[in-house]
Amino acid sequence: MKAATFAVGDAEDRLSVAHAMREGYKLTLDEDGCAEIVKPDGTAYHVRNFACDCPDAQRRRGGTYAGHCKHSLWVAQLRPCDLCGGTMALGEFKTAFGETARRFECPVCGHAKAFDAVKAERRAHRHGQAVTA
Repeated sequence: MKAATFAVGDAEDRLSVAHAMREGYKLTLDEDGCAEIVKPDGTAYHVRNFACDCPDAQRRRGGTYAGHCKHSLWVAQLRPCDLCGGTMALGEFKTAFGETARRFECPVCGHAKAFDAVKAERRAHRHGQAVTA
């Protein structure tokens, strides 16, 4: 089983959502962790709670990449915007201290949310806990 690492925003990295966009995949986010993904040939897959119905996910205990398929990894790089309802995407930026940090950013309204905050929200949701802001 391959590792599930990817380079954020790298259109050459097949696990990056940037690659999916470049290749013509259409991703329609329904809610956090849920989306329809349509391949360029029209084949549609559905991701629900970060689990995909594609053949890779069904045949390989969730998928080739550490128990995930590329579709579920793409959906994990997206989330709904809390402010405008648009789709935020995972990005990287340099802090004032020269460090690289990850955050989700909305191209519509500019809202940003720290990657670690989203990760904590998703973990709490998965375990049925209340989410605190």
